[in-house]
Amino acid sequence: MDIVREVLRLKNIEAIRTLIAKYALAADAYSPPDMMRPLFSRFAGWHCAVLGAHYDGLDAVTKGLAQVRERAVLWTMHFNVAPLIEVSDDGTTGTAFWYLWELARTSMDGGTERQNTWIAGSYQAAVLLEDDAWRFGRVDLSLRLVAPAGGPAWPVD
Repeated sequence: MDIVREVLRLKNIEAIRTLIAKYALAADAYSPPDMMRPLFSRFAGWHCAVLGAHYDGLDAVTKGLAQVRERAVLWTMHFNVAPLIEVSDDGTTGTAFWYLWELARTSMDGGTERQNTWIAGSYQAAVLLEDDAWRFGRVDLSLRLVAPAGGPAWPVD
């Protein structure tokens, strides 16, 4: 393998790992559109069936994530675990998978009752190089557990 190509591949993987970390930082800061917008492609999509959230297009993604934080997921601490990142041979696209372990304060029914919540799942993302920066193209969040801390689990499978 060509050492220059391998170094570039590793740099791209690290840039995508940084993208994932910036996503968690933005989510934990209440998903403000000005923090989320630079992380997503102009053709982005973000989907989570359990939350009933399906957003397509950069504006819809950034506004939608902020709305989820306003109505249901009121406080978070994201722990992104074991990212698996693959980059295409031409270094312009890739995929990223990682597990999510999240502490949260939620109002999942949209009401006023708030509860401490454990959330676990995984992300699958398509990533692409756009305007010399790695960005999310499509993000799919698959939740496996949403459970009140100290209470019975709310099944999501």
